[in-house]
Amino acid sequence: MLNRFLAELIDDAGLFPPARLPLGEALRAHDRANGGPFQWIVGRFIAPAGRLQELERYLGGVRTRPLVLSVILAGADTQACRVGVAQARDLVARCGGAVEVELFETPHAGALHELLDTVVDAFGARVPLYVELPPGEPDAGLHALAAERASGRAACAKLRCGGPRSELFPTPAAVAHFIAAAAALGVPFKATAGLHHPVRRLDPHSGCVMHGFLNVGAAAVFAHAGLVGEDTLREIVADEDPGSFALTPALLGWRELRAGRQAVAAARAEFFHAYGSCSTSEPLDDLVALGLLP
Repeated sequence: MLNRFLAELIDDAGLFPPARLPLGEALRAHDRANGGPFQWIVGRFIAPAGRLQELERYLGGVRTRPLVLSVILAGADTQACRVGVAQARDLVARCGGAVEVELFETPHAGALHELLDTVVDAFGARVPLYVELPPGEPDAGLHALAAERASGRAACAKLRCGGPRSELFPTPAAVAHFIAAAAALGVPFKATAGLHHPVRRLDPHSGCVMHGFLNVGAAAVFAHAGLVGEDTLREIVADEDPGSFALTPALLGWRELRAGRQAVAAARAEFFHAYGSCSTSEPLDDLVALGLLP
């Protein structure tokens, strides 16, 4: 029985810091992960729109499965994002079944409606757009996304949990507020950056206290199920004790709280969609070391 919390949880951000792998090496690592024992945990390959033409050169030969992409629209304005969507559309048209674009991400919340129009025109209404919001003040952005969702758009949020500088790591209170507000408005999200390990901990290399993907995911599951308020979410996000967490195919637990398989599956499908990591092996190795994966 698969663990529904972990299924397709980790999107592969090997092209991005701190890994910054060359494209060919990143794709080979992604293919290895997709052929390994934990392939069911690995999700999409994250690629900037500006590198799709380069990526196409690596799509020749026989692939056992399509390369499923999350495309980053990193242009500084709406027109640049439109160009990125067109590049993705053209790549799919040229490569047939060798590549699929499953979602888009953007760090820019401006001109949201127009950008969603662009995605819908090129890929249909079911391909979502994830918009990165400031962790400290996400409310206006979340309300805008909720309004777009009410009109049938696949508008989702993106939470940045870290980066190369300490100031890019939001506080547990900020993460908890983001999750609570998104759950209240029914806005799904994915997370990015800094979530290399299951449980929050001090990273000896950077000197930063890094958030844990199990902390963030557990908070999202319990918030989606309506089991806790924002104060408890903050405690979950801030917890640095691996012994506080339980993870089996049947449940996800934190201290005395429990969410069963159905609640976990619903939260993953409807609310906490995935998170991006520059390494897919490091999080899996940590889960094995904690006894949470066989």
